[in-house]
Amino acid sequence: MISRKGIKTYIKKSIESFGSGVICNLYCKPKLLFKVIVNPSKIWKESYFPELPRKSKLQILKDQIINIILHSSIDEYYYMYGLDVLRDVKNSEYVIYRDFMIARDRLNLSDSHNDSALLRNKLFFESLAQTIGIPTPKNIAYSENGDLMLLHSDGSFSKDWSRLKTQLSNDTVLYGKPINGECGTGILKIHISKDNLIVNGENISYNNLRELCLKGRYIFQMQLKQHPEMQRIYPESVNTIRMSTVRNLHTGKIEILPPTLRIGAHGSFVDNFSKGGVIVAMDTESGNLSEWGFFKPMYGFKSKVHPDTKIEFSSFHVPYYDEAKRLAVYFHSFLNLHSIGWDIAISENGPIFIEGNDNWEINLPQTFDNPFKKEFNRLFKL
Repeated sequence: MISRKGIKTYIKKSIESFGSGVICNLYCKPKLLFKVIVNPSKIWKESYFPELPRKSKLQILKDQIINIILHSSIDEYYYMYGLDVLRDVKNSEYVIYRDFMIARDRLNLSDSHNDSALLRNKLFFESLAQTIGIPTPKNIAYSENGDLMLLHSDGSFSKDWSRLKTQLSNDTVLYGKPINGECGTGILKIHISKDNLIVNGENISYNNLRELCLKGRYIFQMQLKQHPEMQRIYPESVNTIRMSTVRNLHTGKIEILPPTLRIGAHGSFVDNFSKGGVIVAMDTESGNLSEWGFFKPMYGFKSKVHPDTKIEFSSFHVPYYDEAKRLAVYFHSFLNLHSIGWDIAISENGPIFIEGNDNWEINLPQTFDNPFKKEFNRLFKL
């Protein structure tokens, strides 16, 4: 039976949804339509698939106008999905990001006191993972507004950041991460030796490091040693599987969506797509990579080989893949969330869970020739 509080919450959300819908139809849609029609050049971009016959500019404009009318948004991944070229797939087979985001957040964030906080806070994440036996990178220090605490030590804060090297052996690499950071933003690669402190390639002082972390909270993790195969495909970053798990609304069973491998590139020490990394679709059953890897347009669109190591993607198999799937489903079973996007590294001994994201994005599992609309309707709608 639905409680009185539940009924009030439902009515409130319905009114808010109705109000936002009215505002969108009366203001946002017409404004966006006007911008696109007046200046259509903003939506005409280079194709990821220049080898295929392309739609006319008028048809591309028509597609995006339909998106605005139906979904109140331009499809920002239109070109990455290959919707600008002539082929059998239909636009309606893909999920536009705005629709996905609304459904994802409605299902994940409906309760104000939910488990998303355990994922978004990297300190909490490690504590939970270690408690249930999931391997994660080791947190060794925490900072808040420039004050540093060495974890597993005396539990006191200090402005003396040189204490870091007293707790570590020479030639240690740490990653400093904003505790609630996303998309690789603000990550610091910290190389500590007996005589030097190198942060993101620059030799600096411990006081300089403190100044970089003055605003906000940071967690400092030991660099993990990835599997030789993951090192072989690109050695400068920790390369991770993005594996999304979804709890079926009808059966309660946790299912795995088509995963992707995220690989660093162009000298970057992070594997994020937004920072120049390459994403490659994986076969859900075998863990083998598909033929094409995709980049943001400014980094090269797509390729069959890694730009640095020249390894052919279709020849690569991700080690410990079955174990990664098993642990992702197991981890999700402890969390009262509908869907989670996991970032999973592979070490010499098996999977290591870097983080989980309740606000994961649809563009990774929905790359070229992987439309998601059918699965979206099955898993995200009652």
